Amino acid sequence: MADKYWNGNTGTDGDVTDATNWTPSGVPTASDNVRLVAGFNTAMSSNLAGLSGVSLGDFIVEEGYTGTIGTSTADLEITCTSFEFEGSGKAYIDLEASNITATIHGSAASTSVGTFGLYLIGSNLAALVVSSGSVALAGFMGTTATAAAVRVSGGTVTLGAGCTVTTVTTYGGTINTRANITTANGYGGTLRTGEQAAITTLLVDGASVDDRATGTITTATVNSGYLAVKAGTSKTISTLNINAGGGASWDPNSVTVSSLVVGGDNVPIKINSSKG
Repeated sequence: MADKYWNGNTGTDGDVTDATNWTPSGVPTASDNVRLVAGFNTAMSSNLAGLSGVSLGDFIVEEGYTGTIGTSTADLEITCTSFEFEGSGKAYIDLEASNITATIHGSAASTSVGTFGLYLIGSNLAALVVSSGSVALAGFMGTTATAAAVRVSGGTVTLGAGCTVTTVTTYGGTINTRANITTANGYGGTLRTGEQAAITTLLVDGASVDDRATGTITTATVNSGYLAVKAGTSKTISTLNINAGGGASWDPNSVTVSSLVVGGDNVPIKINSSKG
């Protein structure tokens, strides 16, 4: 096992498989820990599959690294036991079958609506944890990714339609999902759905939920915060529970609420079943 730093050597080729682009010299091998650090900001741009299948140790992109990683048509392909990202250059990374918690502390800013600073995919993520940045999981049409959990306390995370995600939790920031979610917990921030996204169990306990999707919500419980189903969205909420401090709005001309349960004794609950 060795610690390897990306130095980019001449600053021109960006070749992951060039031994001179690494310090100490030599392409990383199994169990090596990889760092991309401030001051060595050459982009990783060619032979991006050169580390594919190599079981690396840590892969950490430190704050201050400004180079780009991968391209919009070719991801950097890596398998690692730990992944942290705080770089400020645009990045495209495939974590392959790494069964890890991918931790994102920051990324490049989105340059326009619908673009992201960090594009990730991976087929076996235990969790994606984001505290800051602009992150897309399977953000390009036709790409896929699997994560057991997504937890967001800051920044913006977009889950593409090709994602398979079991549980999402918002403490702050924003999650935009076009993917189906088994369990969604909103304790703060914003959860926004789109396209055909469906949710099996939704808990709103301090968050704002902006539901624009046509997929069914099987059970929604609003303890505090607000669930807004946008006017014109045709969908079904099988069971909607609204407790003291919670609120919801929907258009009854397009949204079917099969069972509505209002909790609390003599507590005013805001329910706006209007056309919006």
